[in-house]
Amino acid sequence: MQQQIKFGLRTLAFLAAFGAHFSIFAGEASTISVSTEGPNSSTQQPINFPSMESAIAEIKQLNERISHIESGYEKEFAQARKLVAQEYTAKFEALADEISALRDDSESLADFDLRREKKRAEINFQRKADLLRLSPAVLAAAETAPLHARIDTLEQHEYVFGPESVEVELGEYDTKQQQYSVFAQSKNPFFRLRLKGSIPLTPAEAETFLKHWKAGLVHAEVKTKIISETPDLAFVNQADNSYFTFSDGAFMTAAARQELMERKYRPVMITLPAGNFDMGSKENMPVHRVTFKHSFAISKTEVTQEQWRAVMGNTSVLSDSCGKNCPVEKVSWNDAQIFIQKLNAKTGRTYRLPSEAEWEYACRAGKKQEFCGSDNADSVAWYGENSGSTVHPVATKQANAFGLHDMSGNALEWVEDSYHHDYRGAPTNGDAWQGDGSMRVVRGGSRSDGVLSVRATTRDSFEPEYRFVGFGFRLAMTLP
Repeated sequence: MQQQIKFGLRTLAFLAAFGAHFSIFAGEASTISVSTEGPNSSTQQPINFPSMESAIAEIKQLNERISHIESGYEKEFAQARKLVAQEYTAKFEALADEISALRDDSESLADFDLRREKKRAEINFQRKADLLRLSPAVLAAAETAPLHARIDTLEQHEYVFGPESVEVELGEYDTKQQQYSVFAQSKNPFFRLRLKGSIPLTPAEAETFLKHWKAGLVHAEVKTKIISETPDLAFVNQADNSYFTFSDGAFMTAAARQELMERKYRPVMITLPAGNFDMGSKENMPVHRVTFKHSFAISKTEVTQEQWRAVMGNTSVLSDSCGKNCPVEKVSWNDAQIFIQKLNAKTGRTYRLPSEAEWEYACRAGKKQEFCGSDNADSVAWYGENSGSTVHPVATKQANAFGLHDMSGNALEWVEDSYHHDYRGAPTNGDAWQGDGSMRVVRGGSRSDGVLSVRATTRDSFEPEYRFVGFGFRLAMTLP
């Protein structure tokens, strides 16, 4: 028998550790029992789990170790990065004179500007690639990978607090509402919980429940991860193995509760029709016809911070200052793939990253506009000239003709394809272009980029493990 506790809820529960607060947010609960396993700080044994308190202390130590390792690389390669930066500064300064000297009298000013910007983009691409190879995170990646893996394991583990950690009061049975009122609060100084709610029971069920309660057979149990917005609270009846679970203040069937939970991480998908378009531009040659024989779906917005939390259970790559409806950022291509694997496991669906061709088809939406949905960047994009250098909530700018938001600007978006310098040999059926995978394509530009970077045709590339401010993604799905 499975039922759920109805909380019309005022819940305040939060964890505090080494100066940081890990929150159990209002309207949600977590699961209560203390792990008896001792602390284990080894990065070689990820299957072992300490208590939550010890795990948080271990995570702090691991992060300090990662910072120490990256700091060493930072100091060691500082001079090399400085020399690279100086080299490219000189290249940019010399570019104007170099291009002007090569200008043909028959060349229009527009074509000249286009050629100059293309050359600048080529130099800037190589500059970023050279600096990226010398970045502390990339240089230290092999050394810090097992430390990051251990942190992820500790954060994703579900820690349990049992009845010895929770004080529960059962109120009077309300015959009209057919429910017991319940008050619960933590007795554990490490974990604080305070809530009021109600358990819906028929009179017959209430009579049996009260007998079991008085016999000490009903106890509270809260399970939570170190960083979680969706902890679970339950009252377990040992007499008949029944349990009551809380879900967003409403009594629901298991199927309804699952549907509610899925809404937190399931994206709104827009179905795009089969069709064709000319992909590419003068800067990204050759322009070539791509034909989609079947419709496919793509998410209306970039993946949000709320969706990331609901799937991944942590906020380690988020910009929390913006809020839950902002795009998740500081996400590598590899991070996006892990998110997709977990999302598919939760939903039984087959989400994926869009191919570069799908992305541009979705962006253009049957139009030949400079940006994704307009010839005016300000109407559709958060970018360097209007964003204040900060990310913004999704869908606050005008959608394109397909109803898609933020394809220009806000967060730079990873796509599935390996990077190729131009489109010679690119698939013409819309599939992702495979390659060695050493560099992956990003599209759309970000909130900190100039107007040229948020155009419909602009493309760039980075290593799949590269994480930086402004890097996000949206989802796609193949349709039957």
